[in-house]
Amino acid sequence: PWSKKEDPWAKKEDGSTIPSFFNTPQVDEPPAQFDLTKQTKKAENKADMQPLTIEKEEGPISLNFKQSSHPCTCIFLFFFKAAAITMYIIFSWIFDNYLAAFLSVSILLSFDFWFTKNIAGRRLIGLRWWIKINDDGSEKWVFESRDVETSVSKVDYSVFWYFQVLLLLFWVIALVLNILRLSFFWVCLDLFCTVLTGTNLLNFFRCSRAHQAKLKNAVKAEKCCARRRAASCEKGGSGGD
Repeated sequence: PWSKKEDPWAKKEDGSTIPSFFNTPQVDEPPAQFDLTKQTKKAENKADMQPLTIEKEEGPISLNFKQSSHPCTCIFLFFFKAAAITMYIIFSWIFDNYLAAFLSVSILLSFDFWFTKNIAGRRLIGLRWWIKINDDGSEKWVFESRDVETSVSKVDYSVFWYFQVLLLLFWVIALVLNILRLSFFWVCLDLFCTVLTGTNLLNFFRCSRAHQAKLKNAVKAEKCCARRRAASCEKGGSGGD
């Protein structure tokens, strides 16, 4: 009549001694609900970390005209600058002819100024500056830049800025040397070339700063749109619940 109770510590067929009351059935947990708010915030943060445009590709500096998007523009940009410097060196250090140097250098540098301001800057880096004359006779400096979505080739960017900086550096060094030599006529020519090149470089730098401000405003606008989308999605999810 006495039935044997099952020993919970009895050895099982597989040799284990784990009591039977520990072998509780496992209950599958319900799947986690999809959190739309968290996913939207992650997407917003990911979008904020990515820039709207890539102006320069990472890597070593390259001045290879074959890799440029506008090789002809790069060649002419280099030609006018190199020709002006070559004429200056020939007529100042070899023949010592101030009149020929002044005529040749001023003409070539004027062509370089116009070409850089109106063509090279617009094609290579998407920047342009000009002066607008109002009806009352006052002047207004206008700085134009490319669209936010437009990218710039690294070669074009490097060619434009390096050539402009190197040209200005050459005229500054020539100006300092002629001041030390007390060469009045050559100082006048060097001063003219320095002012002309420096004006172009300064205004393109101001254009670049205006473009950076445009990029910041575009990023702020994109963040506001992302927050509004997240808020609308959150409201839609709470309304469905």
